[in-house]
Amino acid sequence: TPTRKGGTLPLHGAHTAFSCYPALRLYRLSKSPRGIDVVSLTLGNSWGLIGRNGAGKSTLLKLICGILSPYKGNVSVHGTIAPLIELGAGLDSRLTAVENIFLNGALLGHSKKYMKEHFSEIIDFADLGNFLDMPIKNYSSGMRARLGFSIATTVCPDILVVDEVLSVGDATFRKKCEQRMEKMLSSGTTLLFVSHSEREIERLCKNALWLDHGEIVMSGPSEDVCFAYSETLKSNAAEKALTSAISDHLPRLTVVGAGYVGLVTAAAFASMGYSVICTDTDTKKIKILQEHGCPFFEPQLEELLNYHSKRLRFTSDASQAYREPDVVILSVGTPESPDGSANLHYIYQALQDICDHIDYETTIIIKSTVPPGTSEKIKEFLQKNSKPSAYFHVVSNPEFLSQGSAVRDIFSASRIIIGTESKEDAAFMERLYKPFHLPIVSVSRASAEMIKYASNGFLALKISYINEIANLCEQTGADIQEVVLGMGKDPRIGFRFLRAGIGYGGACFPKDTKALRRLAVSNGGDFLTIKAAIDANTRQQLKLIEKARKYYKCFHGLTVTFLGITFKPNTDDLRGAPSLSCATVLLNEGAKLKIWDPLGAPQFRQLMGNAVELHESIENALCDSDLCMIFTEWKEICNLDPQIFQCRMKMPIVLDGRNCFELSDMYDRQIYYDSIGRKAIIPDNNTSFHQEHSDNIA
Repeated sequence: TPTRKGGTLPLHGAHTAFSCYPALRLYRLSKSPRGIDVVSLTLGNSWGLIGRNGAGKSTLLKLICGILSPYKGNVSVHGTIAPLIELGAGLDSRLTAVENIFLNGALLGHSKKYMKEHFSEIIDFADLGNFLDMPIKNYSSGMRARLGFSIATTVCPDILVVDEVLSVGDATFRKKCEQRMEKMLSSGTTLLFVSHSEREIERLCKNALWLDHGEIVMSGPSEDVCFAYSETLKSNAAEKALTSAISDHLPRLTVVGAGYVGLVTAAAFASMGYSVICTDTDTKKIKILQEHGCPFFEPQLEELLNYHSKRLRFTSDASQAYREPDVVILSVGTPESPDGSANLHYIYQALQDICDHIDYETTIIIKSTVPPGTSEKIKEFLQKNSKPSAYFHVVSNPEFLSQGSAVRDIFSASRIIIGTESKEDAAFMERLYKPFHLPIVSVSRASAEMIKYASNGFLALKISYINEIANLCEQTGADIQEVVLGMGKDPRIGFRFLRAGIGYGGACFPKDTKALRRLAVSNGGDFLTIKAAIDANTRQQLKLIEKARKYYKCFHGLTVTFLGITFKPNTDDLRGAPSLSCATVLLNEGAKLKIWDPLGAPQFRQLMGNAVELHESIENALCDSDLCMIFTEWKEICNLDPQIFQCRMKMPIVLDGRNCFELSDMYDRQIYYDSIGRKAIIPDNNTSFHQEHSDNIA
């Protein structure tokens, strides 16, 4: 049962209760193909319901309020509800005035006397009149929402349900409504708000549900849900315009590779109306996709794949994948070779499959990261190995997606790079990308390939540079955050990629910087700045180990907690993560590791073995630890009360590799707090630490 300070709003039997829309599947909250039995919305938060007409928003609200006969008994809601929902004149006889304060339209035709008889105990009519800026009397239908909202917000219920109320009245009244809603939220009221405007939802609500024909397509932070919803509306409009403008069929696409780049690319083109087949040799991955899952975590991706599933197919059968594509997009991995160069084995494996199955004119788009000159070699390979009737156009089209924001990146890219050797190929690519409405930069194939390496290399340089500055700040007494503030104001520099930490990781920067340097060496030179960035990043990834040795002579027998282990938040990817390097050192020296991470913990155990303990809560992970290392700036970590370190740890030594906390939050606490590029916070006197660890104090 919830309280005003928190709790949940359970909707028991939601799948059954929503039987007027039998397609309801809350697959974002459950893997069950039949939907789920319980949905929980956290009280004290604001939830916006968004969707087109007929999406089922109002119906779901009425179910929650228990006022849609005959389903009232199937939905269990705890707390006082004020539902502002259009039901016509008259009060619902099943609802008391105290439990359900006001229904939009309930006072139509009722007198002031009737209102006072039913609501005088819970409504301050003087305050209500002041809020309305007019006397209380009978109102026409155009005033019902204003009056209903005024009464409900005066009462300040546990749960306020608002269905399009802010669509009436002038701007001044709507502003007053918003201000009162904000005040109610601050006091613990839960808001369930329906609007056709994603901007209004994003402005007023912390979280959002996107509905379509009774199905919850997506749930989560309102910013992410509203972005996905608006982009889908735009893509649907683009699809209609594109379909009507082209008399022939849209090009059929086959995307090779079901990794981050391949799946995001496939989903994005499907959202624009294209028919897409995605193929991969990993049969387990394909099976997950065929069952409407996603083989890895990427925000909004699973929802996008499922929403456009009618235009998406997944297969590991090459004969199916290459039966009839007009365009083949290569998005396979190019991992690092032992010498640092890009391994193109998977590229040529896919090209051989293409040659074996396609016997007509086709465009091959190279989206994988490959060294300059690779597209020309691919062209030669295809000419040598293809069937006589086949002809292949080869285009370079590098991607610039960031893990954790890849879906947003592909729809709002700063530019689309197209590398071709003919005007015809360039024109074809511009038509292919026309629905995205993004800037296009058309260059040669070799230049397009170099742009990818040059961009990633420069960003890696920027990260390593600011980390080196941060290290110097620690030695000189400067504060890296103040330094970045002064640097970033310069428009020639900017703020992006100037966040000091423990180095870059992931699938791209580590391998691309090494491949770029190897490319320079193989051409008779060297790349000294990139070499310096690589070396600096290797050292920086062990920065927390270096700091830990200031507190302990050795790690044998220590219990060390890792908070966050992925290379960045909003991903489960551990490739190149600094946590792996540090874990190896600690385990080799006899430390015990306790891990908390919302996504990456199971994979971490697979890599590091059963010597690590996985914990579902930060509190348990910190319990009785001698040392805490923060590797990832997950919001759960950034929102922690620092007192938890002092209360839960045996020795509250916190080494923050991502500067998750302000230094001011650590003053006047018995916590050792050592971050990146800032002065360390050392308690004035901690005799217990010195007594307990006298043999191991550095």
